[in-house]
Amino acid sequence: MPCVKPLLFVVLMVLPPLAASAAPATSQPEAYQAWPFNAKEAAKRQDETAKALGIPMEMTLDLADKVQMKFILIPAGRFMMGSTKQDMDLAHQLNVKYGNKEGIYDSEMPQHEVTLTKPFYMSIYHVTKAQFAAFVADANYKTGCEKGTETYVSQGKSKDASWKNPGFEQGDDHPVVCLNWFDADAFCKWMSKKTGRTIGLPMETQWEYACRAGVATMFLWGDDLGAGAGWCNIWDRTTQTKLPSRSGTPISWSDNYVFTSPVGKFKPNNFGLYDMIGNAEQWCADWWGKDYYKNCPKVDPPPSNDSSNGRNRRGASWSSKWPRIAFRQYFRPEVASDNFGMRVICTDVEPK
Repeated sequence: MPCVKPLLFVVLMVLPPLAASAAPATSQPEAYQAWPFNAKEAAKRQDETAKALGIPMEMTLDLADKVQMKFILIPAGRFMMGSTKQDMDLAHQLNVKYGNKEGIYDSEMPQHEVTLTKPFYMSIYHVTKAQFAAFVADANYKTGCEKGTETYVSQGKSKDASWKNPGFEQGDDHPVVCLNWFDADAFCKWMSKKTGRTIGLPMETQWEYACRAGVATMFLWGDDLGAGAGWCNIWDRTTQTKLPSRSGTPISWSDNYVFTSPVGKFKPNNFGLYDMIGNAEQWCADWWGKDYYKNCPKVDPPPSNDSSNGRNRRGASWSSKWPRIAFRQYFRPEVASDNFGMRVICTDVEPK
């Protein structure tokens, strides 16, 4: 009997405490490998990823009174990034027809495989004028345009254009424009602090993966530029009637908007993202590198460290005639334009 108590004491010491049995852990789903895929498969992957992680497929974050931002989950996966030689031959034909500029298209090659192993949320729409106004009011922020830095507008340069008045009428639900890269980055830092989430600009790989949403074609709607009516707000007959001095031939359809349009007015892609092409170009987090695709790792490629050119801008705008998904260009980060906007991602996808 005297030895029973010490033995019992030892057994109690080695038993795990009850607190160790917490809520079941969520598992990180593996990156999907099959590509291309359609809208049904895209929605299936989004739903499966949300359930595996125990998070909603859609998320809304509050920015100010009656001002919110909506996000949708982008699952991890593999895709082919960039353009093929055949794509470039077709692009050259379009350049001749529509009078577009050439010179940096070679940077879209070679087409290469990329796998993103981590899901993320992306804002369903561009950052709107109302959302940016909430930031400006709360942070007492002045943009580069308001401080006198270079601003490009449809008719050249301007000292007066800014996000408040880009030179054309906008509503609160239009994409905010006349932002340089530093303005976009400042908004992300403010929103991170405001919401307690990790908000940033997408890297170029994240942007193209989310934009393609499973499609392997030149445009969101296929390989025929003329079939894009209803898909995007770009330089078309509507714009040409108001700005006839623009050189080249406008795209054949009419989208009924001369400049920017309210967000969400055109067809979404397979992931449910609106205006990934058109309305306003979107700043990316990383630097543009001419030879980046030639040396890009296949899995979670790091951003380019070539700061000799500028920051990536992706997507097209109301003033663009090149709505190809793979089209990539850059501008110095301190420069703004009346067709430069932004979209954000949230990279912390753990349950809150």
